[in-house]
Amino acid sequence: MPAGSDILISDDRDIVPERGEDHRSVYPPPMRPTRLRLRYGNPPDRMIEVINDLVAECDRLTSWMQRGNVELAREKYLEWVETVESQLALASADPEALQALRTDRYWHIRTLTSGSPRPYPLINAERDEQAATLRAWAAELQERRQRLADTSGQILVLDTNVLLEFLPPDQVPWSEIAGCDSVRLVIPLRVVEELDMKKYSNSPRLADRARALLPRLESLIGAAGQPGPLRSADTIEVLVEPYLRFRPVDADEEILSVCLELQQYGGGTPRLLTADTAMRLRAAGLGIDVLSMPEAYRRPAPKPSKQVADAAS
Repeated sequence: MPAGSDILISDDRDIVPERGEDHRSVYPPPMRPTRLRLRYGNPPDRMIEVINDLVAECDRLTSWMQRGNVELAREKYLEWVETVESQLALASADPEALQALRTDRYWHIRTLTSGSPRPYPLINAERDEQAATLRAWAAELQERRQRLADTSGQILVLDTNVLLEFLPPDQVPWSEIAGCDSVRLVIPLRVVEELDMKKYSNSPRLADRARALLPRLESLIGAAGQPGPLRSADTIEVLVEPYLRFRPVDADEEILSVCLELQQYGGGTPRLLTADTAMRLRAAGLGIDVLSMPEAYRRPAPKPSKQVADAAS
């Protein structure tokens, strides 16, 4: 399972800085992620429903602000935060999402008393900001769901080695290889980044292939990586994240996570094309179907240079 699929949640709700102590020395300012990365297997539609319910409950906190009891309003807000945290811990693989509720205002709210100046505007401002964050996450989940499931056809995810060692995508009959009517060819952005690095490879063969392949891919795909037509009913696209994406150190891990996310968000059952044994084993361990590229479509071996031929004779 890709890194981040399992996290440990520490119960630090009762750890409150002493009066006069800067809470930031105990808890650094939280990073507010622009998207919510779900644990694999959690349906996004269900998470959208959960978030909408949490926002509705947040809106109902207004009634507690009108009762003139600061301690009660404080406790109701803190209870809501704990509910959100428990739901996120079950559904999300982002530790940053769990910490997004622990803002500067949150720590001030924890210390509110009946003698605190202007407590209700403080709670209301924090409530509104957290509700806005949850709404943004729900909207992003819906947008991702639509984008990943928008194009029809059997999904084939290409590994870098397939692009480098086999014929260019527009010269391959993908429907025949996949045994279906149409194919949705998906290239993870990490693969494009690896091709960019191969332009500077010590291997002239790989460097030349990468330099020739990248502009060819750009001419095939649509704007911002959107699907572009290939032969027959097949399409080709590069998955470009509109926000900060999950980018582990291990490139294979990111490519595998793309396969899992395509399946999770309703894009069908993806099949991975790779020529690497380790990648095939890792994919099988995650339940990802692997398709082997027929040798008939391998690029022809380069002819030896005249110097090599003369040395061999």
